[in-house]
Amino acid sequence: MKKELVFFMAHLDDFELSCLGYLNKYGKDYDNIKCIIASTWKNKEKVWAKNIKEIQDFTGLKIEYVNLKFPQRKITSNFDDVKDKMYEVLNPSHDKRFDIVTHDVN
Repeated sequence: MKKELVFFMAHLDDFELSCLGYLNKYGKDYDNIKCIIASTWKNKEKVWAKNIKEIQDFTGLKIEYVNLKFPQRKITSNFDDVKDKMYEVLNPSHDKRFDIVTHDVN
């Protein structure tokens, strides 16, 4: 059975701030790694593209990046749409197992 690691973040910089330790420690245990970001922010897109490449180069892991492209400050008011789009991107099935890593205020 394939094993997929999914990082689900609200903002572009959340991955670097919250998940690199987990990726570095457990990333090699997974067949596929996907990073889903709910929102976009034009000012950070170039920095994010550079950072994700550097993370892949450093870890030796391929990371599929998906941006759901919701406006940065509108995620909570579009929560059902964000959730539906996330499940669409995840495309869950019985032939693969996935773990989701995210962050919260705790």
